[in-house]
Amino acid sequence: MRIVLLGFYLLVSAIVASLAGGFIVALLYSFMLLGPIALLPPGWLLGLLGAVLALKLAVLPAMILGGLLWRYRVRSKWRWAGTGAIAGLGLVALLRFFPGIDSVAGEIAIEREVVLLAPACFLAGAAAALLFRLVMDSLTAFDDAAHLD
Repeated sequence: MRIVLLGFYLLVSAIVASLAGGFIVALLYSFMLLGPIALLPPGWLLGLLGAVLALKLAVLPAMILGGLLWRYRVRSKWRWAGTGAIAGLGLVALLRFFPGIDSVAGEIAIEREVVLLAPACFLAGAAAALLFRLVMDSLTAFDDAAHLD
């Protein structure tokens, strides 16, 4: 029963982190591409599109990497953020070399704006990893027994 509950916690944390990370990526990308006008309502709609795309692309990597960091009780915020940032860059590279995974995100990654997409994914990955950790800590109520030994 404990492993099922922990799996549910991982899934919830991954979904929340992916939605937030995708929103941040789309908002940062549109901000770097369009400037401050991206903070107006059309930019927020782009952020929602990014959240939906991230839900498709980032839930599984978030569950795997977040689960490993959680399993080995990594408490350093810097390691969590670094892992998330590297995962964000990994998703950019995956979309760059295999654009058929998702047609909308693949088109963005093939174009010359990939230079703007990489730092956005780097920052959003770090923020999403920290959010993943926060949600896991909240769901498990900082309980050491929630870790698998």
